[in-house]
Amino acid sequence: MVCDKYGFTVNTLTMCPSFTAVYESETDVKKGMTNMCAGAGLCKPADGVAVSDFLSSMGVMTNAFGFCGGLLGKYLRDFLKSRDVGCHFIETSTPTPVKTAVSEDNSVTVFEMRETRTVSIKEILALTKLMRETEPKPEYFVLSGAYPDDLEVGTYCDIIKMLTSSGIKTVTDFSGADMRLSFKEKPFIIVMGYEELYDYLFEKVETLAEALSAVKRITKETGATVLCTLGKKGNIYSSPDVMCFASVKRSKNESIYCRSALIAAFLKAYEFSGENVQYALQYATAYSSAVNGKGDIPNTDDVKKNLSNVDLRTY
Repeated sequence: MVCDKYGFTVNTLTMCPSFTAVYESETDVKKGMTNMCAGAGLCKPADGVAVSDFLSSMGVMTNAFGFCGGLLGKYLRDFLKSRDVGCHFIETSTPTPVKTAVSEDNSVTVFEMRETRTVSIKEILALTKLMRETEPKPEYFVLSGAYPDDLEVGTYCDIIKMLTSSGIKTVTDFSGADMRLSFKEKPFIIVMGYEELYDYLFEKVETLAEALSAVKRITKETGATVLCTLGKKGNIYSSPDVMCFASVKRSKNESIYCRSALIAAFLKAYEFSGENVQYALQYATAYSSAVNGKGDIPNTDDVKKNLSNVDLRTY
């Protein structure tokens, strides 16, 4: 595992890791074919696994937790090992199936999809035991993405309680009913985007002004600290003490890895700067904006260039 360069640890939880792969048209994949794996060019996993990958590249100690199974489970474990990330994934008794969807130009996108009742009580207990007992004890735990359908609503809330009672700060990066329930558990940061704002408010939020107003309203109503990702428009940080917005001109579209990069960069900069929220948001915005569609670790020069062009506003 990477050395503890910055003196703190951030662990991540991804209970349902997802993978994307593209088959080129010359592979002669036919529409309707499913559960194919050979020949796929797998992209790196997203969600909490990507958060750990970015953190590791920054010199922050990190361990990744979750469930996996089958061939893609092996791929995930090999990936984490190659990236110098501590791998604490529980292998499920049922392998995770692969399903394919073929586009009109015959390229194929492959997602790992988890079926219901693939995680047993024994497996969830083994996971939470690992989370509690793995050393060193982390300062932060990032809970990212969905969980298996057979687990009850409120599962994330139970995990937040468990971690909080151990003195660990939680960062939540998920949506739906569990996101709304998690507000009362007082996570350190609740990560949201346009979709999650809609999930909470049940009203459309499209413009930057609407987003700023919505985040301010959520903070006032719940007392929560929110990190809101708005793609090309920028990012909002809001707590009961301060609200700020940061943006930088993007040269590329938002990728699925930008949100994970934002979380990783924010936590690293927040700790490194002595809990300077404005700097952490600036750095995280610059860093995530430099991430490409493959989720590669950003070039340092690109991050520095973005950092010098970040527009930061405090409200």
